[in-house]
Amino acid sequence: MTILNIFASFCAVFLSTMTLCSMQPEEDAQLAQEECDNAFVRAIHNGDLAFVRACLDDNIVDVNCFGADNATGLMIAAEDENSEFIKFLLQVKGIDVNKRNYARWSALDFAITVHNQDIVALLVQAGATLGNHLLPTSFCQGYFPTITTLMLAAWHGHPGIIHILPKTAADINRHNGYSGQTPLMFAAQNNKLLAVTELISAGADINAADNDWWTALMFAAWMGHESVVDCLLDAQARTDLRDCHFFRNALDWAKVGYRISHKASYASIIQKLQEHSLLAPVAPPQPKPSESFCSVM
Repeated sequence: MTILNIFASFCAVFLSTMTLCSMQPEEDAQLAQEECDNAFVRAIHNGDLAFVRACLDDNIVDVNCFGADNATGLMIAAEDENSEFIKFLLQVKGIDVNKRNYARWSALDFAITVHNQDIVALLVQAGATLGNHLLPTSFCQGYFPTITTLMLAAWHGHPGIIHILPKTAADINRHNGYSGQTPLMFAAQNNKLLAVTELISAGADINAADNDWWTALMFAAWMGHESVVDCLLDAQARTDLRDCHFFRNALDWAKVGYRISHKASYASIIQKLQEHSLLAPVAPPQPKPSESFCSVM
């Protein structure tokens, strides 16, 4: 190795050392802030109001900061069903009630998953709005469809929460980003009768079809949810609509479900669908979704 090579190596090491030294204070400050944020959110989880007040009074943390679990203090308070902390945090200047984590969940979504209508009401009164977010893997079995807050409430079957959520006709009949299902379909397939009733009262399209041309009635009939089938038939759901893969209607899918599980409810569902089909007036041609998997096959 020549003297020039040795000198070049020395310069490279020196410059690297100087760069690390210059970055150290900034990295230390970032780590310290992360520790403060984590401690702040953890204090909310532990119910330590005095520590939380001290952090905010001394301006140590941002009230909307994220903790180690990628959740803000407001999200943690909603998940813990701590209404007192919710009320306190909503009064803090600069609180963002619609702050979302990496999965685009807000405090409102956390409140819905723990079935707490009172906290949902508090958040809505503070300006919480509906939004899109990604379902966790454990919920959607490995894929990540985009759904709305209203769809989440429908899946969990909260008629009271569905009633107080700020929604428009577009929200009620919106299709999700993966399968094209609507809130009514989520409620129907999960056997949430009260949620189905509330959505219909709010103006849900009972004959809306997903990307495979399935309707809420097809889901309910196939899964043997008799009370939901009754509700949809009472609301004049069409029995003649068919999916685009097997060209089966709700009656056909009820028969398929019966062959698979032999649940007693299927026999009653099949009879009701047969009677309704005989009494139903001649329906207009089946609408074809403009953008669906079937329409491009």
